[in-house]
Amino acid sequence: MQHDLSAYLHHLDGMDASVEQKLDLIAVLYRIAEAAIDIALGTDPTQACLVDKSNKRFR
Repeated sequence: MQHDLSAYLHHLDGMDASVEQKLDLIAVLYRIAEAAIDIALGTDPTQACLVDKSNKRFR
């Protein structure tokens, strides 16, 4: 899913970086947050692959 990351640029106004660098930073932070949420909700693909079928705790 694509998101308009430029909507978050104003949070980095005081940062001495180009717009492209700021967008890259926002994209990385977005991916980190997305991964943390996937892990917390149990929807992370790696986590799903490692689930032991006899262990119902991860479902």
